[in-house]
Amino acid sequence: MGSAYFYLRRYDEAAKAYEEAVKLSPKDYILWWNLADGYYWAPGKRAQATLAYQRANSFAKQALKVNPRDVYALGVLAYRSAMLQEQRHAVDYLNEGLRLSPGDSEMRFKAALVYTQLGDVTKGLDWLKKSLDAGYSPTIVRDTPNFDALRSDPRFEALIAAP
Repeated sequence: MGSAYFYLRRYDEAAKAYEEAVKLSPKDYILWWNLADGYYWAPGKRAQATLAYQRANSFAKQALKVNPRDVYALGVLAYRSAMLQEQRHAVDYLNEGLRLSPGDSEMRFKAALVYTQLGDVTKGLDWLKKSLDAGYSPTIVRDTPNFDALRSDPRFEALIAAP
């Protein structure tokens, strides 16, 4: 339910749904990441987002202790670091994930998110194209708020319009 609200840009409702999900599975880094994103985009909740990103970080690192090749955890850590403007950590986690799974559309999408969030629009668009070429959902790309600043960029418009 949280993801449905999130992609409808109803971030307060998304955060409430994610809060309930976290109660059911309090050590799930993916749920903490989702909650953090809900807070991040909801008006007036950035401080709560930081705390939730930190919880996602902690549990994702625990997942890496169990499986150091957990590409999804590496992607979440890269994204979380970018959202908190921790550039070095973001790029390090991202590069490790891409090294382990270079053709993965999800990891390529995380690269687009990371570079866009860090302000490198050209790299963000390059990775966005690579993620779409690898089969990532154009609908998710279109509806992801991290790319709002790119919507007027003709390169982004071309990527979204491509069949």
